[in-house]
Amino acid sequence: MNGVKVIGYTDLPGRLPTQSSQLYGTNLVNLLKLLCKEKDGNITVDFDDVVIRGVTVIRAGEITWPAPPIQVSAQPQTAQKAAPEVKTEEKCACSPWRKYALMALAIILFGWMASVAPKEFLGHFTVFALACVVGYYVVWNVSHALHTPLMSVTNAISGIIVVGAL
Repeated sequence: MNGVKVIGYTDLPGRLPTQSSQLYGTNLVNLLKLLCKEKDGNITVDFDDVVIRGVTVIRAGEITWPAPPIQVSAQPQTAQKAAPEVKTEEKCACSPWRKYALMALAIILFGWMASVAPKEFLGHFTVFALACVVGYYVVWNVSHALHTPLMSVTNAISGIIVVGAL
């Protein structure tokens, strides 16, 4: 085309999944919304924002990469609130043994599935359960500014775990 020789794929949009293209586009739009807070098209670089500081490489001719480590502080203790008025509600007339019966049923069901499933089932199930636990604890109590980068990393880790399990 126009005397230019393209080396490599020329049909990248056809090769990219629609979902990843939409996610990438959404991330770029959200980054621009974060940079243009007044919605007037002028980019404002606020170094107090963790995300903006992390993506800024050069500012006013000065290299700012890598960003300084994020200062993690202890969660502030909330003031003790007055105890709310206790409402007298009738408790469930359920048997206290119901919880134990459901746990026993789940154990029996898992034991039956493990006995009739292929040998690889327990290994795959263990990896799946550990991936769920790790994913839950990684995302717990994360600041809002770091949620999107963290989710991309945990999705990548989960993908690696799943591919490794296969």
